This record gives sequence, C-alpha cells and structure tokens, in this order.
Amino acid sequence: MLSIELSHSKNTTTVYQAKETSLMWAHKNIRLNHRAFYLMCFYLELAQKISLEDNLHDEHMDFDDSTLGVFRVLSNALFFLDKSLTDNNFKDTSELVTYLAKVAVETGVFPDIKHCVVTGAPLDQFKTIVLLAEQGGFADYECLNIDEKRSYATNDTALLVAMRKVANLKYGELPVFDFISMDHARSLLSFLCFQHHLERRDFKSLSLLL
Repeated sequence: MLSIELSHSKNTTTVYQAKETSLMWAHKNIRLNHRAFYLMCFYLELAQKISLEDNLHDEHMDFDDSTLGVFRVLSNALFFLDKSLTDNNFKDTSELVTYLAKVAVETGVFPDIKHCVVTGAPLDQFKTIVLLAEQGGFADYECLNIDEKRSYATNDTALLVAMRKVANLKYGELPVFDFISMDHARSLLSFLCFQHHLERRDFKSLSLLL
C-alpha cells in the first residue's frame, strides 16, 4: 500500500505523475496462496467499480470523500486477509462474506437483520431464511411462491448470523465464519450487485473464485 503525492499534469492527458511515493504496508503471504490472491483481485475490482473517479485536472473541484469508507474497508480486508494466512486460519468464504458485508455497511445498502422484508415479522422465529436481492433484505422462505423457491434454494440463516456479527464488530474483532459456504457468498454478492446496479459477469476475477 503506497502513499502517493501527485504532481500537476497537462490537461490533455489522463496519466498522472507521482511526485513522491512511500510504502505504508505490503502483504507477505497473499501472493503465496492462490485463493487469497484471487480474493485480493476481487476486492480491488469491486472497490474500483463502486468508487467515484475524481477529476484531478480541476483544481477548483471539491474533494469527494464519499467513498473513503470503501477504501477503509479495502485496507482492513487486505490486512486481515494476509494476517489470516500468517495465523493459519484462512477460510476464503469467511473472508469474502466479511468483505462484502462490510462494503454493504459502508455504502448504505446493508439489509435489515431483524425483520422479514416481506411480512415485517422478527426473523428469529423462522427456520429457513433467504436473502432477497430485489426486495433488499432477508425473508421467511415460506413467503416465496413456487418459482421463487426454485431460485432461492440456499438457506441463508447462517449468512444472517454472520452479518449480524459484521454489523456490530470491528474488522479485527470478527471471528472466522467456519459455517459460511460459497452459496452464502453468492447470495450476498447477488444482493450487493443488485443494490449497486452491477452484473456478476462484469467481474473478471469472479470466475477464479465462484
């Protein structure tokens, strides 16, 4: 991770020159684990897609800090991804779900984790829960019609448990979610993509993970 001071560039080019750089942090183990490396690629790709691009040629434009939270999440995700490898407790699905959930928090699209998005009833009273991307929250599986039940075949109750922890704990305080599967990660990714008007096929790194 670099701290970069940019120099003034010509208005006719989109290339910015670095006046001064300094190394703030570098991962040590991610490059040695192919699953962790694929995760890092996806982290960077998602952060790039949901972040605004500043016009650095306009000296009078106000700095937009609305996406600073995304980069804070990205920084934490990379640090703790590398640490999980150092501590020998790396689990790719846990790391992925944690990152996606933290991005949802920072971008203001985190779902209601207490009530069914369809009926408003407390989620804790249901045995099977699904995360509905289009409705923007968790719901009782029995609220779905037959066609919807075919589309939402995964029980997202475990995902709900994980997201409740993500909502209330800092990155470094979160446990490893051993009970999280790749199906849960897919559910959360579909939710996040819908909320941010993204398509899963637009991510080059996803084919390496899912």
